[in-house]
Amino acid sequence: MADIFSNLVNVVICGQEVYLDRSLAKFYEVKLSVLRCSVSKNHARFSNESLIKLSCEDVKLYNAKYAFTASGVAMLSFVLRSDKAARISVEIIRSTHEWLSRDENAADYAQVFMPLWEAELKR
Repeated sequence: MADIFSNLVNVVICGQEVYLDRSLAKFYEVKLSVLRCSVSKNHARFSNESLIKLSCEDVKLYNAKYAFTASGVAMLSFVLRSDKAARISVEIIRSTHEWLSRDENAADYAQVFMPLWEAELKR
């Protein structure tokens, strides 16, 4: 899979490399308000490690409401409804499937996760 992060601007907040909601809205070709609404509606899908709600100071500094780690960027591809998000989510699943098929210890992971990923592809 091509490095999906190569065209994104990242910043370091709280010692973590993150991507701001503004740049991700452009990247996924959705309006910023749509991205933020999708995050609010699907908040349970994002772990504390994948999504950071910015402090008032950071909101002013970065002109953004949310920051996402790499796993948060990937999760966005599953909750946003744009053609680009759909293409990226399919690529993530395919890449993961390829990795699991090459890893001799991955059979246990595959039994648990493959049905979930396949269901996501059909969405």
